[in-house]
Amino acid sequence: MYIARAWSWFRHYWLPQQVTPVWQVICLAAVTAMNDGRKHLWQALRSRQRGGDALGQVADLVPKAASHAAGRFWLELLDFAAQSTAPTGWERIGEDHPFFAISGPVGEQRLSVAVSLAAAELVQRVQAPE
Repeated sequence: MYIARAWSWFRHYWLPQQVTPVWQVICLAAVTAMNDGRKHLWQALRSRQRGGDALGQVADLVPKAASHAAGRFWLELLDFAAQSTAPTGWERIGEDHPFFAISGPVGEQRLSVAVSLAAAELVQRVQAPE
């Protein structure tokens, strides 16, 4: 499944019939991930300062922090999807939803995340100890 850049940056305008609680979870995961990426960047900056490196050479830290945040985003979605059943009201998620999918009979519907191979690699990096 391909996820358009507009979806990942929440610039895509969804129609009113879209499931709002789903997007609340996605937005919360994004904000949590961005905060985690920010913390990761500042921790790396402080570590570099303690090592005596100049702050002017931090360009390599930003992509690492961004990658960490992206992995955390997918990890948050996967963690939410690991719940026993899909929350009430989520049964209206369409097959074209860029992040979540619903399967199973009514009342026992399971939630899954459409994770690409690249996203799975990001999640593995976030979970790996440094």
